[in-house]
Amino acid sequence: MAEKREEMLAKILNLCESDPDAGLELIELTTKGKPEQESNPVWEWAKAMAYSSKGLFKALRELQLTDEQLEEVSTWEAWEFREKLRITDKQLDYLETALQEIKEIEAIDPGFVGKVGTDEEPLGEAKIDSIATALERCRPGRVQQILGKTKLFYFGADRIKVVQRMGPGDLNPFMRVFFSSDFIAKSALVNLKSTDDKGRQFILTQLFGKTFDEFGEDETFGDARPSTYIKLFDDGTFFVSQKKGEEKPEEKQEPKKKEEPKKKGFFKKLFG
Repeated sequence: MAEKREEMLAKILNLCESDPDAGLELIELTTKGKPEQESNPVWEWAKAMAYSSKGLFKALRELQLTDEQLEEVSTWEAWEFREKLRITDKQLDYLETALQEIKEIEAIDPGFVGKVGTDEEPLGEAKIDSIATALERCRPGRVQQILGKTKLFYFGADRIKVVQRMGPGDLNPFMRVFFSSDFIAKSALVNLKSTDDKGRQFILTQLFGKTFDEFGEDETFGDARPSTYIKLFDDGTFFVSQKKGEEKPEEKQEPKKKEEPKKKGFFKKLFG
């Protein structure tokens, strides 16, 4: 019986990605008038996948990109999503709805997303990263507004500047660390990379509440408000500071995640 149920759920999830409108209609018929089903994280995830397909995945499939081109999607800036993918405001609205569903899932079952896929291929987080990347590049700050947290990776190269010279890959361990701040962060200045007294590597980063192209003509990084300093650690934790070198007494922390395989970018994982 359990196997049949799992097969049914798998078919519904596949339907939500291949024909999202039909998938959403089926979910509505299945859960209507059943509060215990309406708040089931499985159905919330299915709805998130349907809306993300309407917003992004379906359009990517229709482009029939090569493996190499799929690898490059995660590096696209806003103009590339709009020009190459022809992503519209309506599609971005769907991505926002998908993240709202994911936020509800995390409130119901914080560990659910980590169970999607396998240890070798953690597809749950990969799907969230793909949704959040497209949305954040096109609508700066929106991911943090919805989820209450974000990653530097979602910002894209245009919204991150680096002061200290670093080699290729030096920022990789910190780019996918979830963090939050007391304002919506839209750009970041990485000041330095170092090691603390516990042996953890970190980057000291200044966050700003606006993108770099929104800075005033003579406005400096020191003048910009709101801003704050944050340390992102290679163990998945972070500290928020009031000013450079000054840490708040409490530590803000996300659970440490297993190292993900580096063979594929997340768009390649989803479609390759």
